[in-house]
Amino acid sequence: YREQLDCGFPQVADVFEDCMAEALPVLTKEGIDAYLEYARFLCKMGRGVEPVLIFLENWPSIATTLGESALPALTAFIHKIHKSPNGKAIVPFLQSLPAISRRLHSLEQMQDYMALALAFMERTTGSIHGIHQTFPSPGLPVFFKQTPYLLTLVALQGLKNWVEYGIRNYGDH
Repeated sequence: YREQLDCGFPQVADVFEDCMAEALPVLTKEGIDAYLEYARFLCKMGRGVEPVLIFLENWPSIATTLGESALPALTAFIHKIHKSPNGKAIVPFLQSLPAISRRLHSLEQMQDYMALALAFMERTTGSIHGIHQTFPSPGLPVFFKQTPYLLTLVALQGLKNWVEYGIRNYGDH
């Protein structure tokens, strides 16, 4: 499994056995392969060791809550953030993911949440000439950090209303 991961960060080597001990009882063979493949991508994407560690440590519990079938949707979401100027928001998203998955309980609700976050990102990411996005959303990392708390107060629709209100009335803050 360590060879399949192919990640050279020493911090990953320190926790890898424990992460696999947690993942093997709860993930299928295909789930383990997908888990390691995506951790390998996170290792190679150039954002340092933190995204890899967060993913390796948290995915088994998230998969238990949402199901292994949630991984493609999560990876597509992270790819969109990675390809935008908002790459620094990946770590706060991954850090918030366990709490958010426990609160939302289903892949469908998680997909609605990710659609909301992508819309927030698109509407608050800046552009010089209106063609290419060049400035990261100043609120996206904060949004990801605050969402676990906010979802204890309001349902997903309430969070959407809150985001819409904030963008409409405080978009330049």
